[in-house]
Amino acid sequence: LESCNSELFPVPRRSAMGNYTSDPGDTVSPPVIFKQYGMGDDAVGGRTATSQGVAAFEQAEFRPSDVAAFEQAFDLPAIKFGVVGPNDGGYFGEAGLDTQYIVASGRKVPSWFLSQDAFDMSSFCELVLKMEKPPSVVSISWGSGESNYNQDHMQTATTCFQKMGAQGITVLAASGDQGTGKQGLFTCGKFDPTWPASCPYVTAVGGTYVSGGTENGWNGSGGGFSAIFKRESYQEKIVDAYTTAAKLPDSKYFDQTGRATPDVSALATNFQVYSGGVATGTLTGTSAATPTFAGMISVINDMLVAKGKPTVGFINPTLYAAAGADKSFLGFDVTTGNNKAGGCPAGFDAAEGWDPVTGLGTPTFEKLKAIFGVAEDAVVV
Repeated sequence: LESCNSELFPVPRRSAMGNYTSDPGDTVSPPVIFKQYGMGDDAVGGRTATSQGVAAFEQAEFRPSDVAAFEQAFDLPAIKFGVVGPNDGGYFGEAGLDTQYIVASGRKVPSWFLSQDAFDMSSFCELVLKMEKPPSVVSISWGSGESNYNQDHMQTATTCFQKMGAQGITVLAASGDQGTGKQGLFTCGKFDPTWPASCPYVTAVGGTYVSGGTENGWNGSGGGFSAIFKRESYQEKIVDAYTTAAKLPDSKYFDQTGRATPDVSALATNFQVYSGGVATGTLTGTSAATPTFAGMISVINDMLVAKGKPTVGFINPTLYAAAGADKSFLGFDVTTGNNKAGGCPAGFDAAEGWDPVTGLGTPTFEKLKAIFGVAEDAVVV
């Protein structure tokens, strides 16, 4: 096992049906995502065989009938998931959320449920690479603080994730739901960023909430600086601008030279989900933001492959290279929020440009297309 801690993953918080007061923001459903991120009727895949997948661990299970009910309720194209690994563990919450929302933002894209019981990123990565035709996007909604994991195993998994990127596979991981995270049960010895989001070859996805059309940084959005991985060169200029200008927490809590997370963000609170074939309530977490962002990249890939171009693969260098004077280059530069973890004296503030709450911001589909070179006149729907 990679971890000595039984709490291996963030479980999204539940709220009772009709009670949306425990988490900030409006209720999120596919139409809200489409409106917020400019995903019109042309923002769909299915032109090519390029596919997307969601990761699942620790007895996670999804019901195809719940995906079908969700698709019918929101007038989404019907997608039948391929399954690699077990799908009979009985834990429906996370798997239901992931499968439903990746086919919402990634409409018409062939989809996979990629499952193993052990939360072991190295063996999971190899599981995906051994597929006859691996998906070009993999969404991982699971993780926990770096301090829980064996560093050698983390490095092995990182090498494998690097291999995935080189083979044209984009790996996205939830940045966590505990803000900065912390080491210590009753005290805050140090901050504790989330693995595998802290892997430098993964795109870490933070969380926002929407109220009346305006996005704000969610206070649970995981982010900060890795204690294991040094910052890659593609991040240096953008992250240095933040650390120079921002009022930072005491340096004893984090290593400012570490790999910075998150990279991007998306809506994360009050996601309407279906279970037992009906709407049963809402779920909150960066585990909702991750498949939402992932599906958008899947559609971009489909558009590129339809033009004879390769899939985008590891997207972080491209994203950071595109960040410049226009702070809203990705879509929305979210500048509100603080991710102080419970029991810690301070967190990081959101700010203009990159920040440890919302990363480079949240996307609009048109700006994503521009970043990755999808020409308007060359895509046939």
